[in-house]
Amino acid sequence: MSQDRYNASKLLDVLMARELAARLDNAAASGEGKTSGSSIIVNSLNPGFCQSELFRNMPFPLNLVTRVSLFLIGRSCEMGSRTLVAGAAGGPETHGKYMDSCQIRDPSLFVLSEEGQKVQKKVFDEMLEILEGVAPG
Repeated sequence: MSQDRYNASKLLDVLMARELAARLDNAAASGEGKTSGSSIIVNSLNPGFCQSELFRNMPFPLNLVTRVSLFLIGRSCEMGSRTLVAGAAGGPETHGKYMDSCQIRDPSLFVLSEEGQKVQKKVFDEMLEILEGVAPG
């Protein structure tokens, strides 16, 4: 169940970043935005499987399997942070893109599909509605 939540949150991150980037570009192109399309860069990042305390509350025996896996194949937090720095320093070529291991990568086929585009817009609109309910304006 927690793996499903993790996967869903990663998908939502990619969808939200892509839609925000598209809407910023559309606003800039139509003159609605106060900034040009290149002044705000939005990207989605995956630092990878890092040796951090993120998994500290996993129940036994998953915690044991995870610790062994982290030891064998996990990246150091410093190595994982390189993708975060690459995204923060990225230029227009990273705008609206998904980055993994400091590289621009294609997201899943679902995200790129026509259905994925519809879900992307729907998720974004629903999130705006929720946020407006939490903090109007």
